[in-house]
Amino acid sequence: PEDRTMETALGIFGATDASPSAVEKLFTPYRAPIQSFVYASDQGDIGLILPGAIPMRRADNPVKGLLPGNGRDPRFDWQGHIPYAEGPHWAGRENDMFISANNNVVPQGYPHQIALDFDQEHRARRIKFLLSNRDEPDTVTSFRAIQLDDGEQFAMDVLPPMLARTSLADERGLRALTLLKAWDMHMAPERAEPLIYAAWMRQFTKALAADELGDLFERVWSDRPDLVTALLKGDPVAVSFCDDVTTKDNAESCEAILASSLDAALNDLAGRYGGDMSAWSWGTAHQATFSHSPFGFVPVLRDVFGLREVMGGGNFTIQRASYRASSREPFAAVHGSGYRAVYDLGAPNASIFMIATGQSGNVYSPYYGNLAPRWAKGEYLAMTTGAAEIESHAVATLVLQPSSSVSSR
Repeated sequence: PEDRTMETALGIFGATDASPSAVEKLFTPYRAPIQSFVYASDQGDIGLILPGAIPMRRADNPVKGLLPGNGRDPRFDWQGHIPYAEGPHWAGRENDMFISANNNVVPQGYPHQIALDFDQEHRARRIKFLLSNRDEPDTVTSFRAIQLDDGEQFAMDVLPPMLARTSLADERGLRALTLLKAWDMHMAPERAEPLIYAAWMRQFTKALAADELGDLFERVWSDRPDLVTALLKGDPVAVSFCDDVTTKDNAESCEAILASSLDAALNDLAGRYGGDMSAWSWGTAHQATFSHSPFGFVPVLRDVFGLREVMGGGNFTIQRASYRASSREPFAAVHGSGYRAVYDLGAPNASIFMIATGQSGNVYSPYYGNLAPRWAKGEYLAMTTGAAEIESHAVATLVLQPSSSVSSR
């Protein structure tokens, strides 16, 4: 009965004041789902708020909400919710920036636990770097460039030390190492280096953890950035994963695992895309798929009604286009921003946006998937805000009107 989240949504549509007190009042009815809202106004107000019914947990709670708790043990009991007056809400001043990239947006020193399971800071760090290293004032064009940035921050962190510790003597391995050493670490669809890097990281994490996890490994197979980063920094616990526990005669070194995993990655890529490395490209493997429901589950119909588009980006790029290492297509783009927008509050009609597929759910409509290729290429549409101008360019108008025979109850 207390959940009036929809009331907040309706209030947002008609909000005219973005001062801190007005925003706090606007989100008072909000309960769930808890997520971060960044807001701004044409008067210069900016801020970030995480509204909702956020549980307070005891200090001696052993799992902190990460796992199911023992209902008989009072340590797992919630201590109510964070009082709204103490909720996470930060108003900004001139030249402040708020970065929300699935990372932990709560500053150090905040007294309450919000959550513990956040994305790593790679994308947020990349955003901050691009915002902080500018000679010219920001514009819609410059923010568009940031939004489409395909610089792979995780690769920037770990690939140089990986390359420094890896050696292969065969011609194919030497060529792959040469390509990676000269790579600018951008996940561009026309390049081979992103594909070699992604395949190497996939095989490297398998070599590190599959022997310890056994059958469970397939369910948690990913880039494991915390493990890889700690290993390359020499953390003894992380380094211990380089040893294959299934071999008893000797302990494998991290250098040996790096070399063997790169060789395994090149074998995998040759099996998938042929032995000619010059013909490999990230876009061949990294395609966004939009599946139709329910025809996406039918072998022939899924190719007729589904959409596939080549695109750049990766797991830790601002232009998010994540791939899943354990899937049938381990490099396919399966998660990203279906909607992109840049808002100019000083000139609203200068704002731009793009959605991933089209404006019609009718598979026979020319607007069913007409925007998918433009979205994948990083194109945008003008965000017209005037009703008269929108109506003047309308191709058709759909009117939803109740039948006169329908009686109210």
